[in-house]
Amino acid sequence: MSDQTPERAAATDGNRPAPPAVTQEGERNLFAKMHVLEAERAHLAEKVLALRTEQQHLLERYVELEEQNSTLTTLYVACQRLHSSLERAEVLHTVREIIANLVGCEEYVLFSLAPDGWLHRLDSFGVNAEAYARVSPG
Repeated sequence: MSDQTPERAAATDGNRPAPPAVTQEGERNLFAKMHVLEAERAHLAEKVLALRTEQQHLLERYVELEEQNSTLTTLYVACQRLHSSLERAEVLHTVREIIANLVGCEEYVLFSLAPDGWLHRLDSFGVNAEAYARVSPG
C-alpha cells in the first residue's frame, strides 16, 4: 500500500497533475482576487440594473412616440380630406371625425355666424339639435 490518500492517488493516476499545496500567501492572494472579482460582479450587477431601467424608459418613450405618430398621421389624413373636399357635407363629416377621434369629444355643436348676428347650428353630435338651432352670441 502506498502512503498517498485516495484523492491524491486518483489525481496522479490519470493525466491530471496533482493540485499544488496552498500556502498562506497563496491563500491571501486568492482571497484578494476573490474580493476584487466580487466587487467587479457587484459593479456589473449595478450596470445591468441601470441598463434595464434605461431600456424600460426608452420602451415607454417609444410607445408614447408611436401614439403621437398615429395621431399626427390621422390629423394629416383629415387635413388632406378637408383640403380636397369641395362639398359642405363632406367637410362637416370630416370635422365631426376630427372632433370625435382627435379631440375625444362626445358632444359638440358647430356654429356659423350669420349676417343677422346669431349663431346658426351647422352640425352637432350628442346634443339636442333643436335646442341649438339658433343661439345668441355670448
